[in-house]
Amino acid sequence: MYHHRPSNLAIKLTRPGEFGWGGNIQTYLRRLAWTNILFDDDVAVAGLTQLPGESLPRLVTTQPWYDAQEASPHPNAAEIQTYMRAKGFLKVADEGYVHEHLDIYASDAKPDNFIRTISGMIRPIDLILGQTDEQEYRRLRDLAEDLPQMPGPDRRSEETGLGDRLQFSQTELETQHTSDGSRAPKSARRASSSQQTTPPQPSLNETLGAPGTPLRSLLDKLGVRDLDTHVFTEVQAQQLVTLLKQDTPPKLDTLVRGITGDNTHSSEQIRTIVEEFASFMPPALARQLAKHPVAIAFDQKLAKKVAVYRPEDNSIAVNPKITDLSKLRRTLFHELVHWAHLKGPSSFRERVTALASRRTSGFTEPQLILYKAPGLLYDLEVRGMRDDWADINGDEYAGRVYRRAAASLAVEVPTVHLEKLTYHSSELADYLNHRSNRTGHRSWREAFLTCLDPFLPSNPQP
Repeated sequence: MYHHRPSNLAIKLTRPGEFGWGGNIQTYLRRLAWTNILFDDDVAVAGLTQLPGESLPRLVTTQPWYDAQEASPHPNAAEIQTYMRAKGFLKVADEGYVHEHLDIYASDAKPDNFIRTISGMIRPIDLILGQTDEQEYRRLRDLAEDLPQMPGPDRRSEETGLGDRLQFSQTELETQHTSDGSRAPKSARRASSSQQTTPPQPSLNETLGAPGTPLRSLLDKLGVRDLDTHVFTEVQAQQLVTLLKQDTPPKLDTLVRGITGDNTHSSEQIRTIVEEFASFMPPALARQLAKHPVAIAFDQKLAKKVAVYRPEDNSIAVNPKITDLSKLRRTLFHELVHWAHLKGPSSFRERVTALASRRTSGFTEPQLILYKAPGLLYDLEVRGMRDDWADINGDEYAGRVYRRAAASLAVEVPTVHLEKLTYHSSELADYLNHRSNRTGHRSWREAFLTCLDPFLPSNPQP
């Protein structure tokens, strides 16, 4: 390593053909990404170089150069522990730490591997970060519980930017946690500690299958007797969608105050999608939503998102760059469910809140980064409630909580589940038959059927 004074950067070269402690280049790059994310560093890859007389290349990286205090260039052990705790790490040994929510450990955390800058800030300069398997993570967490720990960071006063406004969007174009597409760290809720135990769940027949209810009437028409054991067929999934549609759908002009198309999709195409959504509305739901008609328009300012529901003005903005009509259809359903959930009958919100509260121990658990797929995390901002929200693909987005929305609203629970009404019947059947990999409970089925409540007729026909 050397100091490049014109840029005030530290230039590092790996040994020829070697990439850090015990890893290949993918592992090395992943550790650099974790360093940037967890310690607010700015490590960058400059490229590969092969020096004269060497047969293998070296990886070149840069990071900011920090001048150390002359009188006290390194923090002591207590200061290191305080710093690491503020970054979310728990002490497990004199120079070892494990993250409280991610299965990442930090070793070699000795004073020589930190510096105290001239301004008094502590910065790590040569920590070794690694990833554990579940068994090792549990062992490290057990070690941490046996040691005195510094108080955890208080994040309530963190500033929020424009990106933290209360906007709810489809998940497909969100970025994942790592830049190289490799396996991202798992969350601590995979560990079986006493603080991470899922509350016992009652039988679906107890919570949803009561006789005389609209849902029970629908299930009887489908030939579903036992909700806990029944396996839905593709035909039954198709029948479910058909039975939910109204013979006389509400007039769209009473529900929508404006639809604006563009060169990509016409107003008529958007209108057709919204009409399909409205065909699921029984009269009671349509009457309530008619009090809050929604506006839909394309917004050139949308970047990565397909569409966004904005509750502050009860509108849906659509990205005009999305050319895939099937993706737009699925996303508009998602956003329209936000509208139905937040502007529809209060009983809908109360039912969703009751489900989420029971499944998350009353919203008392810490909010953790959610998984997009097994081993692949969403971006740091996509945090949410611990539970069996993962669908058949391992996607936990249904549990997402937004900073400026009450966790009790559980705003993505109805959207993520009811958007599946747009899926092919074989896919819908697969989702309905999915069992949690953690508990074996049919959690997805329970949430889907719970969220159907306002779309069921209050007086079902025999």
